[in-house]
Order: sequence, then C-alpha cells, then structure tokens
Amino acid sequence: MKIMEFDFNPQKMIVNPSDQKLRRLAMEQGGIITQFGNMAVISNIRNRSAKFTEVILKDLNDEKRDLIRDVFEYVKSIEI
Repeated sequence: MKIMEFDFNPQKMIVNPSDQKLRRLAMEQGGIITQFGNMAVISNIRNRSAKFTEVILKDLNDEKRDLIRDVFEYVKSIEI
C-alpha cells in the first residue's frame, strides 16, 4: 500500500481481532484481570496532546520526508 510516495508494509497487521484474541494479546504484554473480571492494561501513551501533534503534510520538506520514511521503516519491524 502506498501512502504519499512511501510504501506502507507492516510486518504483520491484526485486523478486527476477536475479544478473546485481544485479551490474550493484552495478557502477553502485561495485562491483568481485576477482581471484577475486567482487563486492566497500562500504556506508555496516556493521551494525544495538541502540543505533541504536528501536521507534517503541509510544507513537506526533506527533513519531514526523512521522518516519514524512518517511521515507515520502523513499522516494517513490528506488529500493528
């Protein structure tokens, strides 16, 4: 898949997993079951803040192209 002129090829993409698969994946990454039977997961990302958000498609220069290319290369090595 192409996004802009970059190839988007993640290593593996999990699309619409079942509830059971989501629970299993969460447990593998440190999730716990509460006393009420709910899943509790701690994430490093707490929220999306405007001060950390940058629109890079506007005025796309070489530095921003390199950043996009680096992110797409990283995505090839992880499951999303």
